[in-house]
Amino acid sequence: MDYLEAEPSPSLYNGIVPSSSSSVASRLYLNGQRSSRRDSFSSDPELIHLHEHSDSCAGSDSNSAANQVSLFAQKLSELQDEKIAATEEKSRIRTENAVLQERVHLLEEQLHATEQRWAEKLNEEKAKAREMTQRTDRERQLEAEKEALRHQMLSNQVTQLERERERTTTELSDAKDRIRRLQDQLTDSQQEAENAHLEHKALKAEFESYRREMTNRLEDSSEFLEELARQTDHLRQNELEKMPKHGSLTDRIIQLEDEVDRLQIENRELQTHCDDLQAQLLHNSVECGRSLLGNGSQPSLAAELNGTNNGEWMNKNY
Repeated sequence: MDYLEAEPSPSLYNGIVPSSSSSVASRLYLNGQRSSRRDSFSSDPELIHLHEHSDSCAGSDSNSAANQVSLFAQKLSELQDEKIAATEEKSRIRTENAVLQERVHLLEEQLHATEQRWAEKLNEEKAKAREMTQRTDRERQLEAEKEALRHQMLSNQVTQLERERERTTTELSDAKDRIRRLQDQLTDSQQEAENAHLEHKALKAEFESYRREMTNRLEDSSEFLEELARQTDHLRQNELEKMPKHGSLTDRIIQLEDEVDRLQIENRELQTHCDDLQAQLLHNSVECGRSLLGNGSQPSLAAELNGTNNGEWMNKNY
């Protein structure tokens, strides 16, 4: 079935390709128009043919004239029927064309709405993509700044650790030097302590010898003084009884008494000197002990030994 040509759609002028229904309607319209034109002009050649036939048969027999008139009437009736059918077909086609045009307009409106909806969705997607790109750029920038800050912090830590390592190396070298000095001092102190101990033993032995000698001398002096006192008393009694007028015996007694006093004084001096020697020995022992244990201003022997042990441990570890 042929259809009339449809009016061009505004979407075609806007550069939008119509849907498949619009294309079908346009093709049907063009085919219908060409068909109607062929139907409207199809009777002219037949009329011309009939006219020529009637002219050729004008000089024929009168019997054939009736047949020609009947044929002409039949052809005219057929043409009228065809015209009525063509008119009805044209009306039907116009109705269908109007329906199709309405459907085309509806489809174009739907297409336009769909295009607007998809355009809005496209704009939304573009906006989302742009926002996503901006957010990604911001996140990338923040991540880059974070990594740069982290790199700077790590660089500072590395620099600080390098300085700490150099300082620790210097301190370790100083500690090793100090340990060597302390070891030397410990060796010297041990040697001094050994010498002091030997000197102390020698002084103690000398003091014991001197003390024994002084003790013996004191004992001898005491015995001598006692004996001298007894003899003096005995002589004094005898001389007083026998020769009270002899002055030489009295002088002898006085001399003996003076000698006794002198010996007593010497005995006290020896006792004092012995006490001084004991005090000096005690003082030397105390000083020797202090030199071994150390005083408050210098490290003690225990501290030096402890420092030496710590230094040896550090040397083993490092």
